[in-house]
Amino acid sequence: MEGHIRKALRFLPVVYGLCGIAFAFSQTDEVALRQIVVASEQEAKEVHARLIAGASFEAVATERSRDAAASRGGYTGRTRLSDLRPEVRKAIEPVTPGKISDPVRLGDAYVLFQIVPETESRWIDLDEAGTQALSGGRRAEATKNFEQALAHAEAASLGDARIARSLEVLATAYRLDGRVADAEKVYRRALALLERMGSPDLEIARVLSGLGMTLARQARFAEAEPFYERARSIREKQLGPDHPETAATLMNIAELYAGLRRFGQAAKLFEESQALLERKLGSSHPAAIAGDQGLQAFRRALLSELLDRFSTAASQAEFRDPKYISEILELLPLAPLSERAFVQMKDILANAGLNEDAGEVLRDGLKKYPESRLLRIYLADVLAATGRTSDAVKVLEEARSLARPESVDVSTERQQQGILNQQIGDMQLALTNVEDALAAYRRAIEIDSASPGARVKLGKAYFSSGRLEESQAEFERVLAETPGDAEAHLNLSEALLAGGKWERAAASAEKAIELGVSDPRALYLLGTALVRSGRREQGQGRLQEFTRVEAGFAEAEQRSREINAISVAAAAALRDGNGDSAAEQLTQGIKRYPDAPRLHMNLALVQVRLGRHTLAVETLESMLKRGLGRPFLIHKNLADEYEILGNREAAARHRKIYLDTRDAELLAGEK
Repeated sequence: MEGHIRKALRFLPVVYGLCGIAFAFSQTDEVALRQIVVASEQEAKEVHARLIAGASFEAVATERSRDAAASRGGYTGRTRLSDLRPEVRKAIEPVTPGKISDPVRLGDAYVLFQIVPETESRWIDLDEAGTQALSGGRRAEATKNFEQALAHAEAASLGDARIARSLEVLATAYRLDGRVADAEKVYRRALALLERMGSPDLEIARVLSGLGMTLARQARFAEAEPFYERARSIREKQLGPDHPETAATLMNIAELYAGLRRFGQAAKLFEESQALLERKLGSSHPAAIAGDQGLQAFRRALLSELLDRFSTAASQAEFRDPKYISEILELLPLAPLSERAFVQMKDILANAGLNEDAGEVLRDGLKKYPESRLLRIYLADVLAATGRTSDAVKVLEEARSLARPESVDVSTERQQQGILNQQIGDMQLALTNVEDALAAYRRAIEIDSASPGARVKLGKAYFSSGRLEESQAEFERVLAETPGDAEAHLNLSEALLAGGKWERAAASAEKAIELGVSDPRALYLLGTALVRSGRREQGQGRLQEFTRVEAGFAEAEQRSREINAISVAAAAALRDGNGDSAAEQLTQGIKRYPDAPRLHMNLALVQVRLGRHTLAVETLESMLKRGLGRPFLIHKNLADEYEILGNREAAARHRKIYLDTRDAELLAGEK
């Protein structure tokens, strides 16, 4: 990431710029020059005195020269002597390589020249050619030029500074080309040389960052950390904590923390770095854009990591390992999730019996979306399901009191408020707070009088408190407006039956059945009403039908209880170290309930814990063939198991399917 930001900031380690051109070396009249251009004769004399006293021509050119070559230390490249202006040629003819000319007036400016020795100019040309190639993305060409430049600097004894420069840029070329082992060796040489030379700290910081990036590319994050931290310390001290180059270092450390799975620290540094770049440079600056791309890439990776953890937790739900949920809760505040994604995660956890954990997910969602009605509604459901109905009422009342969001129109707001009051009424009724329930239902009707649901619930509340006439009146009012409401017919039948109105009760129950009501109570009400109205044979038939349906429900309940008991016993056996017993209990359970996905998945997980990976694969593959369970969880476990077994092709295939189906399950509608 630092490379992208530094490039955008033009902070890449390019000492001499990108505009130098390497000419043929065979021209005998060629000369390589540096120049310093100043505005006045007095300034030219001052500069000349500094140079004679031993100041670096390159450093003074960079500082004082007023032409484009200043960024290259005054280097203008090679030119033929015959192409030079006569006054320039005259000024440099007596000058030997490495020495400085007297100031020459050229128009309104004064220029000082230095003839660059052949060995040095050869190195500069190779270095600049490599820099140009690297900037243009021609990495192989850049590497070749930098290798030649390094060899030339060492052979020609150009000094440690030139060698250190060649080492650094060559290491950078290796790193960008993916040759990380070579890059690491060269960076370490460069660092040792710079430290021995006592080079400026910022040069050392640049190499420290490059070495850190190289180690990070090899997933050696712990080794990279001290190099990054040292680079950060240098840059903060030399440039200040708000300098864009310091931000680049923070981004590097953030990526390192992500590699070390210290996601909270990583997120903090990513955001701190990006905020710094945007504050100092503006959001449209290339460096800020590059930083934002890094931040978004981190968030996408974070989301993928969260979904992976979530999938593992959902698979392992039976065994109630708290570490899986704690790993999810660690990332929830950091990942870019919508309200809907929190709800989808809640659904999967609740379906796996993890209601407490589902509630934690929703609470984290509310930290991110504190004004969310949706999350409060679902949290209330979870609280009620775990016996905390009073708490559920409080959450719903909070939702009811929230201001209308800008994205919600008045009509939708009315519907939502009506539903909220109905739910509050349901909760109050469950708490036997009948008057509070009645008040909530009446308020729902006042807000949204077009909704028949609130009137049906109001009628049921009247019925539960023994107010039969008021109950009957509410149901009849609903049917006057919506005669096809099966639920209203069913409840009216119950109220009429309780009031001794057998014929009308039978008619209403018959109508509810005709309209397709799913509640078996309709059969009971119809049968009872027929018997009491004297149509005993018909009534008994309906009551027998009711008994058969109820038996089916009872059988389903018994099946659910037994599957739950088998799973709980197997999990307990596994926790106690009796893996074989756990596997046997689940195997026997599958023989009895072969279409129970919960038992199959738990058997596969027990087989994994026992190291029986081939058997686990067979169990999971059979689930896919029979269409049992959630496909994305099965494919995830298959990918993991095939990886352990060394079947990379199968692992990759299932991993891809898992990722596709996982996102469809957990991020439906996310863009």
